[in-house]
Amino acid sequence: MAAAGSKPSTEPTSSRIVAGFARAARAASLAAAVIGAVVCVGWLTGVRALVQLHPGLAEMKLNTAVTLILLGAALWLAIGRRAARVVHGLAAAAIAVTAATLVEYAAGINLGIDQLVVRDVVADGARGRMSPATAASLLLLAAAVLGLASQWAERLGLLVMLSAHVAVLGYLYGVRDLYAIGPYSAVALHTAVAIYLLAAAVVGAEGRPRGVLALLARDSPGGVLARQLVPAALVVPAVLALVLQWGERAGWYSTGFVRAMLVVSSSVIFMALIRRAAVETDDLHQLAEQAMRESEESREASLISVVRSGDRLRALARVSDAFAAVATTYQPLLDEIARAVADLVGDGCMVTLLSDDGERLCHVANAHRERALTADYKTYLAGLEVVRVDSPSISARVARTGQPIRAEVTPGEMVAQSDEALRPIVERLHIHGFATVPIRARQTVIGTLSVVRNAPGRSYTGEDVTLLQDLADRAGLAIENARLYARLEQRVQERTAELEAANQELEAFSSSVAHDLRAPLRAISGFSHALLEDAADRLTSDDARRARQIRDAASRMNELIDALLDLARISRTEPRRRRVDISELARKVLAGLRATQPDRAVEIAVTDGLLAHADPRLLEIVLTNLLGNAWKFTGKRAQAQIELGALPGNHPVVYFVRDNGAGFDPAQTDKLFGVFQRLHAAHEFEGTGVGLATVQRIIHRHGGVIWAESELDRGTTFYFTLEAVKDRAALPRSPS
Repeated sequence: MAAAGSKPSTEPTSSRIVAGFARAARAASLAAAVIGAVVCVGWLTGVRALVQLHPGLAEMKLNTAVTLILLGAALWLAIGRRAARVVHGLAAAAIAVTAATLVEYAAGINLGIDQLVVRDVVADGARGRMSPATAASLLLLAAAVLGLASQWAERLGLLVMLSAHVAVLGYLYGVRDLYAIGPYSAVALHTAVAIYLLAAAVVGAEGRPRGVLALLARDSPGGVLARQLVPAALVVPAVLALVLQWGERAGWYSTGFVRAMLVVSSSVIFMALIRRAAVETDDLHQLAEQAMRESEESREASLISVVRSGDRLRALARVSDAFAAVATTYQPLLDEIARAVADLVGDGCMVTLLSDDGERLCHVANAHRERALTADYKTYLAGLEVVRVDSPSISARVARTGQPIRAEVTPGEMVAQSDEALRPIVERLHIHGFATVPIRARQTVIGTLSVVRNAPGRSYTGEDVTLLQDLADRAGLAIENARLYARLEQRVQERTAELEAANQELEAFSSSVAHDLRAPLRAISGFSHALLEDAADRLTSDDARRARQIRDAASRMNELIDALLDLARISRTEPRRRRVDISELARKVLAGLRATQPDRAVEIAVTDGLLAHADPRLLEIVLTNLLGNAWKFTGKRAQAQIELGALPGNHPVVYFVRDNGAGFDPAQTDKLFGVFQRLHAAHEFEGTGVGLATVQRIIHRHGGVIWAESELDRGTTFYFTLEAVKDRAALPRSPS
C-alpha cells in the first residue's frame, strides 16, 4: 500500500509473480496452522518438547496454538477464495480469544479462558495466558483477515511482521527484552515464527498488490532490484551481527572490534549488493533499449508493409475495375489484362491460355510498358505463339505444375537461349528477369501470366510474385466470366432462334386454325342448323337430339379455337401499361354476367379505389375469366357470394377474387393453370380449360404471379399481383 498522500504507482505488476506470492502466502498460512496443531498435540499428550522447544525458552500457550490454527485456516481459505462465512467465523473466534486476553491484562482479572482444557505447570507470569505482545499481534492479524481486501490489511501485516522479526532477533542475540515485556509471559520462539508466517501470508494474500508487495511484483528493473535487495536487507545484517556476537562471546575480539567489523562488513556487503543491482539494472536497460530498437525497426517494417499493402490493394482495385469494364468482351479483356499487368508489375506481359484439349498453350495477348518496344515484343512473342504443354518452356512447366517460376537472367543468357531468327529482337529487349504464374479458374489451371523486366538490378521478389499471382487470380475469374458470358450469349442466340422458329410455327398454326379449321366448323354448324330448321318435322327424336349435339359440339369447338387464338395472341403481346381502375372494370364485367342471369341471387362486393398500372384490355380478360369462373362455380349456391379486393399492407399490391362456390381439391392445384386442364366434369360446369392458362399468361406478361387457395365445396380465392415480387415467402401462401 502506498503511504498516505503519495501518488499510487501505475506500473503494471506481473500476474505470474503475484500468483507466486499468493501460493507462498497460502503455504505460510498452512505452516502456521500446522505449528499450532503440533503444539496442541504437545499440550494434550504432555510432550513438553512440542510446547517448549528448550527448557530455557518460553513455551507456547494452548490458547496461542488454538488461535494460530484459527487464523491459519482462515487465511488458507481466504486466499483460495473459499467459504467466506467460515473465514469470518474463524477470524471472529480469534478476535474473541485475543481481545479477552488483553482485557484480562488491562483489568487485572481472570476470565477463566486460560486453562479451560489443561493446566499450565510453568509459572512464567499468568498461568496458561499468552503474552500481551502475542495477543496484540494475533488480534491485529485477525482484524487484517476480516478486512483482507481493504487498504489497511497490508499495513497491519507489515506491523506484525516487524514485531515478530524483533522477537526472533531477540532469541538469536539472547536479548530477552526483545521478546518479553516486564513480568509478563514471553513470546515463544515458535510463536514468533508462526506469527511471522501469518503476517507474511496477510501481506502476500491480496489479489491486487499495493505498497511493498506491488513494488516486489513489478516486472520493471525497480521490481527486479527490490526482489534482490529486500531479502538481503532482512537477512544479511542479522546474520552478520550474530556471527560477530559469537566471536565476541568466544573471546576472539573486544566489543569495539565487533562494532568496527560490523560497520565495515555491512559496508562491504551492501557495496557488493549495490554493484550487482547496478550491473543487472544496466543489463536490463540495455535489453530494454535493444527491444525498443527492434520494436522501432519492426514498426518501420510494418509501416512499410502497410504502405505497400495499401498500394497493392489500390492497384488490385484499379485492375479489377479495368477488368470489369471489358468483362463481357473476350479479346478486349485479354488485351486489358496484359496492359494492366505490364504497367503494374513488369515491363512486358504475355498471357497464354490452354487449348480446349489441354495439350497446347496458346499466346493470346501481350503488352509492353515502353511503346517503342511493343512491336519488338510482339514479334518476339509471335515466335512463341503455340507451345506444347509437355515442352520444357517456362510457361509449359508452370501450366503443368501450377507453381510460379521467377528468375534473374542476363541479356546474354536470353540471347543464347533464343532462336537464331529472334536473337536481334531479344538483344534490343534487354531482358534481365522474368516471372510466370498460373492462371486458375475454379481451382483449375487454364493458362499462364508472364512478365519480364528490361532494366538490371530490378529482379522480381517474392512479394512481386504474390502480387502477380493475385492479378492472375483476378484475371482467371474475369476470363472465366467472359467465357461464361460468351457461352450464355451463344445459348441466348440459339434460344432466340428457336423461339423465333416456334413463334413462326405458332403463327402458321394460328393461321391454319383461323382459316382451315373454321371453314369445316362453319359447314358443320350451318348444316346442323338447316337440318333442325328445315327438316325438323321429318326427324325422329333421336335424330333431332344428335343434330343438336353436333351443333353444340361445333359451337364448343369454335369457342375453344377462339380461346386458343387468344392465348397465342396474348403470348406475343407486350402489355401497354397505363393507369387502370380495377374496381370500375370489375363492376363492368359483373354487370355483363348479371345480365345473362338477372334472376340469380348473388351477393357482390367490390372494394372501391383499386388502381393498377396495367394493360386495360388484358386486365379485362383476366377479370372476365376470374369473375366468370366465380359466377359459374357459384351457380348451385342458393346465396352466392363473389368478392374482389386487395390484401392490406403488401407491396406490390395483392388483389384477390373470392367466391363460396364449388371449390376444388387442393391436391390438384398444380393442374389449375394448365392448358385443357379441367378440375370438374364437363356436365357439371361448362368450360374450355384454357381460361386460367390465359389468365396466368397475362399476369406473367405483367411480371406478376398468380395462385389460388380452395376447399372442396367451400369456395375458392384467386390471388394475383401485377408487378414483380421480390420476396414470395412474405405473400399469404407460396404462389405458383
